[in-house]
Amino acid sequence: DLSAPLAGILNGEAGEGRDAASTMRRAGIMSGFAQEELHRLLKGYRESGLPAILWATLTPVSENWFLKDLLEELAAEAEAFRKRKQGG
Repeated sequence: DLSAPLAGILNGEAGEGRDAASTMRRAGIMSGFAQEELHRLLKGYRESGLPAILWATLTPVSENWFLKDLLEELAAEAEAFRKRKQGG
């Protein structure tokens, strides 16, 4: 599904690779959450001790992106944030 638009994936129209091993970065892509619910979900995930993942919310712009492009953008943002946090 790397070449599928996000809207199609989230609407269940895609399904390539389901139940198969993947080399994709783990990500949580959310849609339809109120801000308070989103913050509660993120806090609970952080407190669970699970490995870090990339997070995104679906927007009118990003719903037309291909999954591959979103994951690349999120990974670049995470790396830039990590570098800033470490001081360069």
